[in-house]
Amino acid sequence: MTGQKTAGFAGALLGAIAFLLLESGIHAASLSWDQLPVAVQEAVNAEVPGLEVDDIEARGHGPHLRYEIEGEVDGNEVEIKVSRTGEILMLEVGDESSDIESLSLALLDSLREVAPTFQVAEVEMRGWGARRQFCVKGFVNGLSAIARLRPDGTILRYRAEFDDERSEDTVIDQADLPQTVLDTLGDIVPEFELFEVSYNPGGSHPFYRIDGALDDGGFTMVVNSQGAVLELELDKDFDGLGDADELDMGADPDDFDSDDDSYPDGFERMHGSNPLHAGSRPRILSINHEVSDGEPVIVLTVATFQGGRFHVDQCSERGDEWEVLVPPFEGDGRFEQLEIPLVGAGQGGMFRVGVEADERAARGGSGGRGEPNDNTGGQDECAAPPASLDGVTLELGGQTYCFKSEAHGKLLLDSNDGVEFMPFSYSYSITGDCTAKITITFMAGKGEDEREVISLEFDTEEGGEYAIEIRTEDGVENEEEGVFIVANNQAPIPDAEP
Repeated sequence: MTGQKTAGFAGALLGAIAFLLLESGIHAASLSWDQLPVAVQEAVNAEVPGLEVDDIEARGHGPHLRYEIEGEVDGNEVEIKVSRTGEILMLEVGDESSDIESLSLALLDSLREVAPTFQVAEVEMRGWGARRQFCVKGFVNGLSAIARLRPDGTILRYRAEFDDERSEDTVIDQADLPQTVLDTLGDIVPEFELFEVSYNPGGSHPFYRIDGALDDGGFTMVVNSQGAVLELELDKDFDGLGDADELDMGADPDDFDSDDDSYPDGFERMHGSNPLHAGSRPRILSINHEVSDGEPVIVLTVATFQGGRFHVDQCSERGDEWEVLVPPFEGDGRFEQLEIPLVGAGQGGMFRVGVEADERAARGGSGGRGEPNDNTGGQDECAAPPASLDGVTLELGGQTYCFKSEAHGKLLLDSNDGVEFMPFSYSYSITGDCTAKITITFMAGKGEDEREVISLEFDTEEGGEYAIEIRTEDGVENEEEGVFIVANNQAPIPDAEP
């Protein structure tokens, strides 16, 4: 039972053994409550108070280790999945899902204010207590649509499928919006502060993206030229992470920085960090050795957001003190490349990036909504993938993949003892003019191998966008997407195994 927190010496010893087994990649079929990490216990207690635990299993390994917990609360069956750091990955309440009758007329009326012809096909309840949401799937004019609503009828997210092609958005003035779009805005958000309006010619019908603020938060809306709403997303705290996503993962929709580490939640999520834990922060995207004006330099690539004041620190290989290496600079929502002479302070050691953020400066789409840098040069063209990954470093999802040959590589992992390495095998294929796919297999042993399927789309030779699926014997366990950076390995990768 959740309330039972006392663990004796035997429980602690079993927990330590289980942790070592999991870290080594061996799957532990079943655990007790006392064997769970403290961060996981605290997350479950906060999310589902009074949960009576029936079964706990650990799945995955290394950075993908997670805990699946089944139990009961108030007569309802509960299934919850939690990461090793305490992030809520999934929460389901068994007998409160897939019942169309549970969607009240009031909620349906709220939904049809945005999509008048919405036809409900499936309803699912998600979350618990203050995080309760209705996930509603259905159809609008024969095309699929999905919405997230709070019990009070607030629409957190709405997205409708549309078959028009998207091209590059062009920023326009509010005065250039057609009357049909203005009428829709007036009906759904009568009073708002405008941040930005952009136009996309689409296919048969142009559409418009509107970013703005209401009295109680930010919003993004996509409306076509006929006035139909295609997308709506609320972001109450202007952090670049929608309220629906924040509720799902356990972040605070009213706090742009849930873990008080000065990084907006949306910025952390975009760059592979955990918005719920201050110790998890976005990494330096890449560290490359180059030559500038005939002198060797280290080039650091750092992601920034507007309103953040960034600095880069360096620590010697044997020293314990961090020193400011790059003076503070203002973020602008782009990638910043910093050159450090490969002499003196820049020689050897480790680097880190820090930031001081102003919450109000995050308004207007800066808190994680910054666009990628000038590397594209304003061009629409994409870049061809590399012919081989041999000798390439790939930074994505807050992790570093080092490819040592045509078939093997190592994943860099941060730990309390420094950097460790997890070996993997991989296959690589070019799937289009600008796209490629990597299938990575981690050798966990005992038939519990885990695969990551990474799809890459290259905007430039230095990087682009990725989508990743984590696959186990049970199917696709997790999916994510974001921005990746590619660099050549300029120094040998250590051969030490994790």
